[in-house]
Amino acid sequence: CEYRVRPENGEERWISGTANPERKPDGAVLWHGHTKDITQAKHAELAMGEVNARLALALSAAHMMTWYWDLASDAFVSSPAIGPILGREDRAYTMSELFTLMPAADAARMRTQCERVAREAVTQPVIIEFKIALPDGHTRLIESQARCALDANGRSTTVIGVALDISRRRKLEKEREDLLLHLADTQKIETIGMLTGGIAHDFNNVLSSILGYSSLALDRYAGQLPDKLVDYLDEIQQAGERGRDMVVQLLAFGRGEHPQVRPTDLNGLVTQTLKMVRAT
Repeated sequence: CEYRVRPENGEERWISGTANPERKPDGAVLWHGHTKDITQAKHAELAMGEVNARLALALSAAHMMTWYWDLASDAFVSSPAIGPILGREDRAYTMSELFTLMPAADAARMRTQCERVAREAVTQPVIIEFKIALPDGHTRLIESQARCALDANGRSTTVIGVALDISRRRKLEKEREDLLLHLADTQKIETIGMLTGGIAHDFNNVLSSILGYSSLALDRYAGQLPDKLVDYLDEIQQAGERGRDMVVQLLAFGRGEHPQVRPTDLNGLVTQTLKMVRAT
């Protein structure tokens, strides 16, 4: 048994004692044994227990787990936190069983990395990322740091490491990237809107002149002009109207308005477009 003693003058000591009974012929029981002062070892044990408790608390707060892989037996042993991460009951796995919980590509990559760490006796942490398939069909993204533990002869005996569920962190990073892209698109549209609004007024004045004078020419002189020249003026007017419609569309786009969908005569649209590009 272990017990403490408090001398009147001196600090408290831890004592380990053993005793064996011996029955005498007359029925009396004689105890004999020995004691040992284990104060130093006990203090070290208590200090280690406190360190382990603090470590467990820190790992729990960080949602991390510790693990090791015994190369000889293929056993994968972890801290209790493996249960929530894997979505399964806490228990010991073999490394081969753990690989079956991963998508094929992740399993192949992690197997290669872990085997390299073991084969090359890597003692510096190596970061490994992999996915775990949960029983409910969802997946979790795990980040793990692993390194080798060596025996007295410098040979790899186990691969040890820590693991962290980074699924939520990656989700937040993706949402942030999407938000930044959306913000960039919004700023781009605002810039186009400002530019369009700035030139729309002047451009509409130019188009008004083109449409006004071509309309006056057709109204007053259509009967006096050659037919070909009348066709040219018609084309000028149609091109001006298309330009006016384009300005309206640009302004609507710059203001973020939704386009209006309506039936369109594709034959007429193609014919007008061909006339515009025929010269080139």
